[in-house]
Amino acid sequence: MWAKFSLRRKILLLTMSGILLMGIAILVYLTTSVAATLRGELEKRGVTIANELAKRVQKPIIDGDELTLMELVNETKLISPDIAYVFILGPDNKPLAHTFEKFPNELINKNRLKKGQPYSIEIIKTEAGVVRDVAVPIIGGALGTVRLGLSEAVVRRTFMRTFFVILGITVILLIAGGIVSFFVSRGITRPILHLTEAVNRISLGETDVPIEVKSKDEIGQLAEAFKRLQASLKVAIKYLEERK
Repeated sequence: MWAKFSLRRKILLLTMSGILLMGIAILVYLTTSVAATLRGELEKRGVTIANELAKRVQKPIIDGDELTLMELVNETKLISPDIAYVFILGPDNKPLAHTFEKFPNELINKNRLKKGQPYSIEIIKTEAGVVRDVAVPIIGGALGTVRLGLSEAVVRRTFMRTFFVILGITVILLIAGGIVSFFVSRGITRPILHLTEAVNRISLGETDVPIEVKSKDEIGQLAEAFKRLQASLKVAIKYLEERK
C-alpha cells in the first residue's frame, strides 16, 4: 500500500507523523512534569503551613484554651482554597479542634506519624474528594499532631488548563508543519513530475521537449543529465536520418 502512494503524499505523511509523535512526546513529558511540580509545590506549602500552625498551637494546648485552638484552625483553613480541612489531635489522638461540622473519626487512624518523623503525607479519599493529608508533630508529638488536608481539585484544574494550552500549541505546530511540508513536498515533486512528463514525451519521439528545472540540487543535476541525454538522442537520430 505504501508503494502506491505518491512521493508528495509520502513526504506529507512522514512529516506529519514526525510532528505528531514529537508533539505527543512533548505533551506527555510536559504534562507529567507540570503535574509533579504542582503536587510537589502543594505538599511543600502544606508542610510549611502545618509547621507554622504547630508552633502557634503549643501554648493554647498547654493552657487548655480550646477557643483559641478553634480560632487558629479556622484561620489556617482560610489561608488558601486548597485547604479542605484542618484539625489538631492531642497526645491521646483525640481531636482538640477541627474545621468540620461533624468530625470524621475515621481520619484519626489515617496518616499516622512514626516516632521522630518530621512530617507525613498520605493521599486520602474523602467525601469532599481526594486530598493530600499532611501530618506534622507538635513538639515531636509530645503535644499531639496537626493535620491538614490539601484538595487535589485546584491542582487538577491547573493541570487541565496547562494540558489544554500545551495541546493547543501542539495542534498549531501540527497545522503549521502540515502547511510547510505541503509546500516543501510540492517544491520537490513538481520538478520530478516535469521531468517524468518530459521523458515520456521524449520516449514518444518528441526530442525537442523543453526541460526547465532551475534547482541546483540533486533534482537539478538529474535534469541536466536528462538534457545531455536528450541532446545525445537528437544527435543520434540526426545521424541515423543522414545515413538513410
